[in-house]
Amino acid sequence: MFRAVKSAKEDQWRSRLRRFQSSGMSVMRFCEAERVSAPSFYQWRKRLKTDERKQDPPTFLPVRLTQAAAIEIHLPNGARVCLPAGQAEVLRVAIDAAGRLRGDADREADAC
Repeated sequence: MFRAVKSAKEDQWRSRLRRFQSSGMSVMRFCEAERVSAPSFYQWRKRLKTDERKQDPPTFLPVRLTQAAAIEIHLPNGARVCLPAGQAEVLRVAIDAAGRLRGDADREADAC
């Protein structure tokens, strides 16, 4: 039951925050119209924004390679991949291996 109440409240605040986005009102004026406190508004906006970040998967962006002596990639786990340019299979294997690293991100890496 607790989860259902929490979910209903979250849904209510998500809806309220969407109305705020399209209202054109200041936070204070909107809160007065909705009969909620400004501190509650800010708390829920922060909480729901944080929840959205937790749910978003990492985004991969397309990469276009140009003539370069080396390619350096920084992965979300802190690993760094540094390889000579133009060797796609070596790059694939290195990214795969670096993605499996745990705890090695604090180790000092050599420069490319």
